[in-house]
Amino acid sequence: MRVEEIRDARWGWFDEPPRRKVFRRLEKAGDWEGRGAVTVTDAHLVFDGERRRRTSLRTIGGVERYETLVWVRRIRSHDWLVRCRSDGEAKALVAALRESARAS
Repeated sequence: MRVEEIRDARWGWFDEPPRRKVFRRLEKAGDWEGRGAVTVTDAHLVFDGERRRRTSLRTIGGVERYETLVWVRRIRSHDWLVRCRSDGEAKALVAALRESARAS
């Protein structure tokens, strides 16, 4: 994951405003796994729900946030869409991913 691909909440890829319509479409069409904790370790993004899922941070090509939604774009795999309980949680997830990208 390259640090320059992890964007701040106000910007989408290519320095455009977030694509609200895209986020709304993703939210409606998403295959939601239910509630659970999302954590970032030194090597993985982990979803602890009814069915535990994890993905290597190396497969993440970019992250975009709009309000409480975080879109994790993955390379050659299904993207993840995470709905956080608050803007603060969404910002913290993006920050954790950004920090992990810098550490690797």
